[in-house]
Amino acid sequence: NKQSVKQTSKQIFVHYRTVVYRLQKIADVSGMDYDNATEMLTVRNGLIIYRLIEEMQNHVV
Repeated sequence: NKQSVKQTSKQIFVHYRTVVYRLQKIADVSGMDYDNATEMLTVRNGLIIYRLIEEMQNHVV
């Protein structure tokens, strides 16, 4: 949702403050900096790679 807390909260049917709280918890645990574009790109790429590995493992005969 292009980093829109309001849009995200609507999409997942929770209050926007819940989204803010959860994002803060993720930042606290992981040390992620949401304002750092390079770091966010790295996280996104990691998630894409993770999904690809999962798909490959699920399709192994």
